[in-house]
Amino acid sequence: MQSEKLAVERRKRSEAIKRERTAAMKRAAVVKKRRKIMRRRLKFLVCVVILAVLLYGGISRIARYWAGEGHAQNTYDTAAAGPSYADMGQGSGEEVLSTAIVDDRKLLRNRELEEKLAMMAADNEEIAAIYANREQYPEELLAALAGNPEMTDFVAGYPDAEKKATGGFSEEELEAESPLLLQWDSRWGYASYGDSNIGIAGCAPTCLSMVILSLTGNAEATPDALADYSMRNGHYVEGIGTAWTLLSDGAKEYGLTVKELGLDEDEMKTCLNRGGLIICSMRPGDFTTTGHFIVLYDYDANGFYVHDPNSRIRSDRQWSFADIKYQIKNIWGYTR
Repeated sequence: MQSEKLAVERRKRSEAIKRERTAAMKRAAVVKKRRKIMRRRLKFLVCVVILAVLLYGGISRIARYWAGEGHAQNTYDTAAAGPSYADMGQGSGEEVLSTAIVDDRKLLRNRELEEKLAMMAADNEEIAAIYANREQYPEELLAALAGNPEMTDFVAGYPDAEKKATGGFSEEELEAESPLLLQWDSRWGYASYGDSNIGIAGCAPTCLSMVILSLTGNAEATPDALADYSMRNGHYVEGIGTAWTLLSDGAKEYGLTVKELGLDEDEMKTCLNRGGLIICSMRPGDFTTTGHFIVLYDYDANGFYVHDPNSRIRSDRQWSFADIKYQIKNIWGYTR
């Protein structure tokens, strides 16, 4: 009798499992079908947008030609770029932007970048001025701007800036428990870093600077000082960027204890609970298309608090462990 009851129970469980699997397969099929439909709709929408842009571009060119602007475009050269924008801001915004975008000069090696900057110039007068005089800027700096409009003021100031550090920490930064420092801050962003500058390539020195300042209060540990240390000690690799060795050797140089952490939420929180800070090397994702470093300085039930040296916007929100765990390549924990 007992064995019969067990057999009946097994059959019931087996049938229940089969029903659950069948239901799961049906749900998966529905989801797959919906995703397929969404992909089709998205492709159709992209095609419509591209067609609209091409049509608009063609109509605009014809209109400008008949308005007498066609000849002006063909004679628009580098020498004319500066005077064309000497009065920027004195007329209407519409006049400034239309002048900026009527520009067929192909000055950049990357044509896709040139087109993207032209589109950004249509909505921003500062970017329009940069675009009109783009021969004055390193192409990698323009590429950084195309990926991060927060850098607009920094890029705009590049031609006239001293290519060196011009200032240290503010009183507010020295008094803050954990201040956000931006790699493209004009106080140090124009200073050279290897074959680039800190504003473009200095995320690692800037992160380490934030950690050292927060944990030691050392006013000398500015991003440019850490960048100089990195170059003097072989932590910067030409054409590649900052080696991970800077994140350990540089911290020890300033009296910190550093430990590589596993990709474990509890271990990361334990480090922060002890008053420490964390630097993460990031894969392409929400923070970068190539490689990047960020600082984690606190957490609560909503996620980790982040200092991204390349973005105030990304630093103003919280990130759950689920948000970032698949984007993290390596983790360093720092304590005093």
